[in-house]
Amino acid sequence: MEDTANCKECPLKKLKDKGKCPNYIENWWTSDEEEKPVLIKDCAPIRTLLMLQDLYNKIFGMQRQQAELCGQLHNLSQGLRIIAKEYLETKDVIELKKSGLLKDDIPTLPDSSS
Repeated sequence: MEDTANCKECPLKKLKDKGKCPNYIENWWTSDEEEKPVLIKDCAPIRTLLMLQDLYNKIFGMQRQQAELCGQLHNLSQGLRIIAKEYLETKDVIELKKSGLLKDDIPTLPDSSS
């Protein structure tokens, strides 16, 4: 993370005779790799724009992942529908055989795969 404040060229600081620019802020920041905190000197409007860009990129990535998951869910639901349909058809055949309405000796059409 780098400083975003450029106090030498800040037009607001030039307008004020004393003190710092009203947009100037200092924050302590620690990264995951380093345990020692670092003082970051920022211009609030610039840092805000950088943070908005970072959030936009994260939201865009999340939308892409959501679209991929939606496609996977659609494929899964189609597969479950096929399985449920085959199960219900098989269950109906078994119940018809048990009731005697469908006899085992009824010839069936030859399998086209053989």
